[in-house]
Amino acid sequence: MTHTILVVDADAAQCCQTQQVIQDKMGYRTLGAHSGRDVVERFLLRSRPTPDLILMNLLLPDMGGMDVIRAVRRCDAQLPIIVLASQHDMRHAAEAIRAGANDFLLKPVDVERLRLSMHNMLQKLVLGYEVDRLSRHHEGRVQFSDMVGSSALHSEVVAQARRAADSIIPVLIEGESGTGKELLAQAIHGSGSRSGKPFVSIHCAAIKADELDALLYGRAAHGRMAASVGKMTEAQGGTVFLKHVDALLPEQQQRLLSMLKHGEVVPQHASCTSGVDVRVMVSSTASLDAQTRSGQFCVELYDMLSRFPLQLAPLRLRQDDVAELAEHFIRRYSAREGKAFCPLRADAARMLSQYHWPGNIRELRHVMVRAVMQNNDAMITPKLVIQLLLGQVSTTEVTHLPDLSSLYAHYDIEEDSSLNLLAQDGNVRRIHEMEAEMIRYAIRYYKGQMSEVARRLGIGRSTLYRKIQDYNLSQMG
Repeated sequence: MTHTILVVDADAAQCCQTQQVIQDKMGYRTLGAHSGRDVVERFLLRSRPTPDLILMNLLLPDMGGMDVIRAVRRCDAQLPIIVLASQHDMRHAAEAIRAGANDFLLKPVDVERLRLSMHNMLQKLVLGYEVDRLSRHHEGRVQFSDMVGSSALHSEVVAQARRAADSIIPVLIEGESGTGKELLAQAIHGSGSRSGKPFVSIHCAAIKADELDALLYGRAAHGRMAASVGKMTEAQGGTVFLKHVDALLPEQQQRLLSMLKHGEVVPQHASCTSGVDVRVMVSSTASLDAQTRSGQFCVELYDMLSRFPLQLAPLRLRQDDVAELAEHFIRRYSAREGKAFCPLRADAARMLSQYHWPGNIRELRHVMVRAVMQNNDAMITPKLVIQLLLGQVSTTEVTHLPDLSSLYAHYDIEEDSSLNLLAQDGNVRRIHEMEAEMIRYAIRYYKGQMSEVARRLGIGRSTLYRKIQDYNLSQMG
């Protein structure tokens, strides 16, 4: 979600006015407080939402401003604090900085100066979070808090996964592509007794059968082939995560079953076994139960892997999480690219929530990366959202041409439906120009229902797809 600013001012009217300016001009959410006690209780009791930045006056009715700053610092050493003061309070500037404030601004405050100060501090905060996240990822200490979402479906699967973290038995994670199966596995690993130990991820469907065996279990020296240590041994004490476990061949399934039952591996071309201590987690986009029933997957292996099953919901069923995830990606990639954070406008957030996201969280992440790179406004608007989602056509299979009807329901259609046959110079327009204009209008008129657009224009979906690319109609404005 958008960064939240706590405005602290004894004057309720002034506090409300400052909040309004921050919301309207900078796009941040705001909270208000009129006493030092109100501020301190937020951090000591954690009974109310805590902010990402504090903007405060030094003159408060119940506590000295310096005492409030010191109390907050004892609870949170990183939280940005900006102090506002009048000209005659300048003597307190150095003291406020020593107490823990990050900046000191004179009233009346220039809005642009305030925006820049807040942006720089929040940017630094986000970069710090990103560095910490990457460090934890590298060290195998990913936490459940790294998984963004507050919907009932998300909260339920996280609660189940927390119980899995306390165990050492295998875990089966199922869900559509792009739903975050590997991140969930990392969080289970990072929150359990194996945290800080190796977390090794292997894509079973992307590696040839003989190469996968050597990769997993190692290889003894054979002919000109040098010996190699398998990932099961490299991950000693940690976790091995097998993506697309449903792609394993029958003989590979048996080798994995043997390793799980006996805790031993036999390297290729070797005659002796070696013990391993690893936790195995697996994922599948297909139903492993259905594959087992059809005889494609080993029953005994499925029984062992499915002792702790987890099912991740597709993003289209987690509408309440979409805007939160989107702004999470915007913050992350804005910080990485050194760009100003541009929050989602409320109507743009609604559009994103109503889209069906066939590529799930992975698709949302890609769209938000493009939003960060292409946006030139103070906020991300519905117009840019439609451009970006229509632009997905260029990287999507024709059979998955995006249906944007839910988005265009909020997008005004131009009243003028006439098609000009003549160019400004008085000559007849080129056919491709008129065709592009007609397709552009049809997409808006039928509110993004791409199948209906193709049918009404009398062309196939693949032809519509190609023409959208050819005419660069993903940049509709």
